[in-house]
Amino acid sequence: NGMLWYGGSPAWTMLGRGDGAFNAFDLATPDSVFYTSTQYLNIWKYSNGSWINATAGLTDANTGNSGFIAPFAMCPSNPEILIAGSDNIWRTTDGAASWTNNSPNLNPGSRITAVAFSPATGGCATYFAGNTFGRVHRGTADGAVWLDVTGDLPGRAINDIATHPGNPAVVVVCLSGFGGSHVYRTTNALDEFPTWAAIDAGIPDTPVN
Repeated sequence: NGMLWYGGSPAWTMLGRGDGAFNAFDLATPDSVFYTSTQYLNIWKYSNGSWINATAGLTDANTGNSGFIAPFAMCPSNPEILIAGSDNIWRTTDGAASWTNNSPNLNPGSRITAVAFSPATGGCATYFAGNTFGRVHRGTADGAVWLDVTGDLPGRAINDIATHPGNPAVVVVCLSGFGGSHVYRTTNALDEFPTWAAIDAGIPDTPVN
């Protein structure tokens, strides 16, 4: 358990204890600023030699409102902007100095398991969230507008979301469970009712992350 760092030497360095979860490097200064997290969305920021608990305002951190391994992601074009998922979406625009609620509870009783920015739309104003109920939601206008874009997905928990770096209409999701496809792709992700197609022919019938 924990978070490990590899800096080029033969050994890895332990950065922290707990159940290591999502991580992110500040793309502008990756050697001196990065984020780690542990269970229940407990996010930490390493900045210029010091560790800071980066959950100010993120009131769902360290509570049952977050999944045991809860996701967060950094805007690819602006490292000051991050989003995180509990039973709703949280957003920061100041490098996790403060967080604000950025969505309603998208599916009461569920927990968000995957988040991803859509960099091809520009400015990181559009992002996606998947949850334990197998629903996918799209947030636009910096999270001011949310739409359920699950469409014909089979309803199993969303393990991961990947967005195309150059085409905002293309999104891939990976699913949990057994007995069916686990990787789906849409080429009209920005439509009101996206359609999804399985693209995992030949992959074993196991959950995909």
